[in-house]
Amino acid sequence: MEPPPNVPALAIASFERLTGLSVSVHDYGGALWAWLPPDRFEHLNPHCRVVKSVRQGACTAFDARLVAAKCQDHNGFVKVCHAGFVEWVVPRLDDGQLRWVLFAGVRRPAPGLQHVLSDPSVLTRGGSWSSQLARLPAVDDGEALFVLESLRQLNQRLVTWNGETAPGVRENLPRGEAIRHFLIRHHAKVDLSLSDLAGHLGLSESRAGHTVSESCGMTFVALLTELRMRTAAGLLRHSGLSVSRIMAEAGFGNRAHFHTRFRAAFGTTPARYRRDSATGLQANQA
Repeated sequence: MEPPPNVPALAIASFERLTGLSVSVHDYGGALWAWLPPDRFEHLNPHCRVVKSVRQGACTAFDARLVAAKCQDHNGFVKVCHAGFVEWVVPRLDDGQLRWVLFAGVRRPAPGLQHVLSDPSVLTRGGSWSSQLARLPAVDDGEALFVLESLRQLNQRLVTWNGETAPGVRENLPRGEAIRHFLIRHHAKVDLSLSDLAGHLGLSESRAGHTVSESCGMTFVALLTELRMRTAAGLLRHSGLSVSRIMAEAGFGNRAHFHTRFRAAFGTTPARYRRDSATGLQANQA
């Protein structure tokens, strides 16, 4: 049986296919950490990578101050960074709290593009990326509004899905989502086992193992490890917790085991991952 679609991943992939843009998410509340791969929460667009390699500070300053401030009182806008790239931004606000921000990009501005938030940096817009920028499709006001509305609709799809799958809202979740939500709620328990899930599902341990594989496309251990790694990565990007505290919050009781698993998943140490993350602690405290 084909595992059911991962709604956040499918919704984002659909937007990207329709627009030709790439989406990244800054998820401050962790609502999407367990559903999307960690690289979805970083700006991995190759054009942005070129700029950040030489002007990381300028990118961080613009996003952490002007963009973050505008997110607090806006339902979406278009921005042009100091390097000249156009990007779309739509936040999710809940009771005045910023839960996540969707970014989609990149394009180059057509002459006369209006109604955008521009980086006031005095830095020249020229750089090693200039030739890449020149080859990108130009965006005028009409196209910019079309993409912005599409990103708003993607955001609403994620908000609706998030509300429908909140604990206690629906008891008749598809089996794959029910399994994943159980593990999301309980993965910090160091000794969480397949028997715990089996009891929750009302199945034998053997049948529960088969059900996880059929519904989620991976084994219980693989799924639990994936969720724990995504939790650890999210906390490293978006919190000031110590690595030891993050290890515990992710469900690991042994530091050596945690570091081994983390390096296997991300190819680096937790501390280095935090330093290298474009959306890590430094950006969020700026």
